[in-house]
Amino acid sequence: MKLLSQELADLSVRAAKLETNAKALETESKEKLDAHVSSLKSKAESSKAKFETDLKGAGDEVAGVWAETQAAIKARAEKVKAAIEDKVVSLEQGHAKRRADRMEKHAAAAVTFALAALDDAEYAVAEAIVARLEADGM
Repeated sequence: MKLLSQELADLSVRAAKLETNAKALETESKEKLDAHVSSLKSKAESSKAKFETDLKGAGDEVAGVWAETQAAIKARAEKVKAAIEDKVVSLEQGHAKRRADRMEKHAAAAVTFALAALDDAEYAVAEAIVARLEADGM
């Protein structure tokens, strides 16, 4: 298992990479964007599977807390999936604009959720450090 400090460093690198990649995507062609979205979907599914495997080894107490979090993430993912599946090719500018607005709102909600998860992670890391200090001091 990685040290918490290493996990946080990895998270920081990933967040910076996400920001850079998001900016770069704005200049890509539709074909490249579609391929990138497909790749991201596969990566997300793989990460989810790894998380579930890691969670099984964490014990019932931890698993219960994260089961609720996973349910929220899954509900969010289903909403995004439904929005994408409902996509209808249309030349009507108003339709395309409304769809873009909805997808931007979905993305903003995902970022807000991620920020809340970061707050929770920061709290959990601090608790873990305190618990380790207390255990080592006994």
